[in-house]
Amino acid sequence: MSTTIGVDFENAGNRLDTFLAEYLPAHMPVKYHTLITRSQLIRIIDKYTTVNDVPGRKGLKLKEGDSISIDIQALVESLDNEIEQRSSLQGIESDLEVIDEGDEWMVVNKPKGVVVHPGIGNWTGTLANMIKGHLEKKGEYDSLLDRAGIVHRLDKGVSGLMIVAKSVKMQIYLKKLFEEHDVVKIYEANIIPGGRRLELPQSDDTVSEAIVKLEKTKYLPDESWTKVSGYIGRDPFNRRRMKFQIETESDTFKHATSYIKRVKNGNCLIMIETGRMHQIRATLRFLGYAILGDELYGAPMAPGQEGIELKSIYLGLVLPDIGFKKWSL
Repeated sequence: MSTTIGVDFENAGNRLDTFLAEYLPAHMPVKYHTLITRSQLIRIIDKYTTVNDVPGRKGLKLKEGDSISIDIQALVESLDNEIEQRSSLQGIESDLEVIDEGDEWMVVNKPKGVVVHPGIGNWTGTLANMIKGHLEKKGEYDSLLDRAGIVHRLDKGVSGLMIVAKSVKMQIYLKKLFEEHDVVKIYEANIIPGGRRLELPQSDDTVSEAIVKLEKTKYLPDESWTKVSGYIGRDPFNRRRMKFQIETESDTFKHATSYIKRVKNGNCLIMIETGRMHQIRATLRFLGYAILGDELYGAPMAPGQEGIELKSIYLGLVLPDIGFKKWSL
């Protein structure tokens, strides 16, 4: 059973994926909403959508009078299978550290060495398993949540603050905030120099002093922060690693902007505007620095050390009915 939609004047000029991102949640039951992600939209377009009887493309610009056809029955069957797979996620008991909690959200301190999502080699013991177990114990787990309500990620070796949704509505809201880069994210890294491309100036500010100054300027970094803007993509010489470069002609490299400040203890604070994979690690490597313990990016592991010395220490965002809220470690 297909649904046919005529493109009107108001939607003419929109991309097909942008149009569907708004249309599908408004015309499908709420249980499917968290499944309609950017990556899912590409699959929906490729497998279930035509425009004027021709297979759709995500970047296709729509014209007034175009006819969009979506095989809703096949799409719903596919989404139902994904919902069934979600139920296979096992909740586990753990010492999950909850920093703050509301009716529809909670902020946790992710431990170093814990993988965020289940996958090959890590089907249990992940943060998602821990969150589900924590919420099930309180009778608050919503089985319609995608990935136990997780909306962003930290690398396995990175610890620190993460916000988690406890309802589908909140998960959709938070995902959009992260996708649109409307979140304040600050990390602290214990760095070591390598072959330096750029000297990061030393500040007399402590971590707390630097953050207080940021708060006073509404998170607009002053001249004591070094802005590094460029592109990040897969390193062709090591596919496990990402590479930062100032310019690129490849559409596989995505724009990334970070602000970096060396504080009094010698560590770096990094505030990121975007959230690319290994953004901080790849950017520091480009500048000629590495994070202690980050062997993938050329730093040694100290005796007895577990993981890299990088922590998410500050998170700030606007919550519905509350306004801007911040958390710090």
